[in-house]
Amino acid sequence: MNVLKLPAFGMSARRGKIVEWLVKEGDTVKANEPLYNMESEKSSITVEAPYDLIVRKIIHQEGDFDVGTPIAIVSLPDEEFDEQELNKLLSEILNDTTKDTLGEKTEKAKDTIPKDIRNIKATPFARKLATELKVNLENVIGTGPDGLITDRDVKKYIEEFKEKENYQLIRLTGFAKISAEHLTESWKNIPHIVQFMEVNANSLVNAREKLISEMKFSYTDLLIKLVAITLEKHPKLNATMEKENEIKNWKKINISVAIETPYGLTVPVIKNADERSLQEIHKEIERLAEKSRQNKLAPSDISGGTFTISNLGTYGAELGFPIINAPQVALLYIGAIRQKPWIVDGKIDIAMIISLSLACYHRAIDGAVAARFAKDLREVIENAETYLL
Repeated sequence: MNVLKLPAFGMSARRGKIVEWLVKEGDTVKANEPLYNMESEKSSITVEAPYDLIVRKIIHQEGDFDVGTPIAIVSLPDEEFDEQELNKLLSEILNDTTKDTLGEKTEKAKDTIPKDIRNIKATPFARKLATELKVNLENVIGTGPDGLITDRDVKKYIEEFKEKENYQLIRLTGFAKISAEHLTESWKNIPHIVQFMEVNANSLVNAREKLISEMKFSYTDLLIKLVAITLEKHPKLNATMEKENEIKNWKKINISVAIETPYGLTVPVIKNADERSLQEIHKEIERLAEKSRQNKLAPSDISGGTFTISNLGTYGAELGFPIINAPQVALLYIGAIRQKPWIVDGKIDIAMIISLSLACYHRAIDGAVAARFAKDLREVIENAETYLL
């Protein structure tokens, strides 16, 4: 018998959430048939059977778990089933899980008890009422002798609290929660350097106008191609840093693209962007965007990214301060294209100007390296017709 563990989708994934099992115990499942739905960082995923199997025991029906957590016991179709062996294996798994989490649960339980609750002056009835209503007495102002908290003070606190509840509470769940945790960790642990620049986009606009009759190319399509061309000369930005002091410069250029959906932000990946034609890039983005909107992205759709593009220019935003999509070391934020005064050949003219923000992981990329990439990207965009037509 074999143990299925919660898989990691994405190079930095640490946790995932099982949403729903699509099979039940005793079912025979063919290779590549769906097993369960899970939510991982910035995506909802249907996990498929890695081989032909029979589901013997589902250990965890649903919930958030660390990557590598045992979630089911399966056997091969031609394997003789032994219930005693199943129970023994299940017992070993549960015992290991208990050992790993017992200390953590104990510490969490301790943290729920206010440290100086016994030092708070309150009447016995006030304490009883606070316990029933789940009120932290540390937040209640006592009006009795020497600041003593009475039951009247607890009731007043509840009334005032209810008056302040003029908002809708939305709890982050699923990959929205995981994404928020991932971005928070990136912001806390990654020293960012951000370079801002404005670029003459006349050639980019002209290129799109000439290509639009062939296919409805977006500026995102064109910029993915131009960024891929630039990354070929700057492999240090086409990299990931998964461990301290270990940088991987990738030969393949796989560009992650931020896409908004009703379920939250997803970041599917355009694989081998440097080798694809504009038409192929456009069709791949359409395919991934549709799967994102339907909440049906596969693990292969969101893994393996080496550089990220986030285009908020479609909403009219200009400069921004982007957060790096770890473990990648660089992200390009694309702002709106607007008409602005621009000096051309010593004269003030009106040009189409695009705003760009390049965020880099300072441990992996020096400011000069980032500046050289930005300089070359500027040159490529300003001569977009040469590169795209």
